[in-house]
Amino acid sequence: MGDHVIYLRTPRLLLSGTLSDEEIEDFRELASVSDELIQSAMQLLSDAPRYLRPSDLENLFLRAIALKEAQLLARLIDWLRSFQGDDIDFGVTIPRIIERLKGHQSTDAEAKPAFTATALEVIRVRIQEIASSWGCLDRQKKAETVAKATGRRLQSLHLVCDFRPIFDSERTEIDGFLPVTTMHIVFEGADGLPNGLDVILSEKDVEFLAEHAEFAKSKLAALKRAANRLNTPIPSTDLTKPSIEEQ
Repeated sequence: MGDHVIYLRTPRLLLSGTLSDEEIEDFRELASVSDELIQSAMQLLSDAPRYLRPSDLENLFLRAIALKEAQLLARLIDWLRSFQGDDIDFGVTIPRIIERLKGHQSTDAEAKPAFTATALEVIRVRIQEIASSWGCLDRQKKAETVAKATGRRLQSLHLVCDFRPIFDSERTEIDGFLPVTTMHIVFEGADGLPNGLDVILSEKDVEFLAEHAEFAKSKLAALKRAANRLNTPIPSTDLTKPSIEEQ
């Protein structure tokens, strides 16, 4: 009998006894930056669009702070959010982070100066402030989750038009050709792997698809106008990327 395998869904911080050297250095820098810089960055987050992609976070910070600090804060937020989930309580996670930093303080005496009690308190307060300021990132994550959960995503679509020969009774001569349109669809299955589907379309079916595609474009435009009138932003996801014409 093979060994049993147990899968645990839990933040990696709870499984790791230490932080990496890069993570330690990031927290050391977090403790050393000025309060004014932190406040400027948190104000930028507060004033950010309702939906903000994590990849845009660094550019957001660059509006008011230097590149090094912008990269630091973007990196720390990305690291902290990797622990986030419906079952993650930052009231529990943040004290564990501080405990890891204390552990580094007691076991790494020959490295850079250890974290002082004052520095640890500064880090704790700043992590708490940062973790309560990224609502725009949380809303973006929810929007992307909804976009993924709405149905099986289309990966590719091809309409292939060709002739199918009609042979005579002896199968030696071609009496005619039958135009055929095949719609080949590849979509993402429930397991994340691609699935394919072929559908034969009549000429009326092709006309029907073209007509209803125009209807769908008109409906989408109406929905966007309604969102604008309601002053409700539309998050940028794979479902809402603008068309080539709009770009």
